[in-house]
Amino acid sequence: MPQHDYVISDTTVKEPPSTFRGRLKFLGPGFILSASIVGSGELIATTTLGARAGFVAFWIIIVSCLVKVAVQLEFGKHAILTGETPMQAFNKLPGWKLGKASWSVWALFFLITLKIVQL
Repeated sequence: MPQHDYVISDTTVKEPPSTFRGRLKFLGPGFILSASIVGSGELIATTTLGARAGFVAFWIIIVSCLVKVAVQLEFGKHAILTGETPMQAFNKLPGWKLGKASWSVWALFFLITLKIVQL
């Protein structure tokens, strides 16, 4: 099992704010995070696709942005709760391994390589 830089215990976990005013104190990081999740690529794709296909295709972009945010939130929750990176979690998935890496890690490696080639 990998060593973690932090340990989650009852003494280090804070209770979430219960009042509306208390919740307002934590909006800043959330807004910054949401701005980084939906990037310029989605904004460019939305306007370009909308200009070509109209509002019918607009919903494809909206749904894909919602799915992307939901998946990224789950990756973040898992990393916070377990202390392991998403790649470490992917490496624990069942299936074949090539060397020390699972098939899912190799699949991500090839997808990221193709993405870099696209750029």
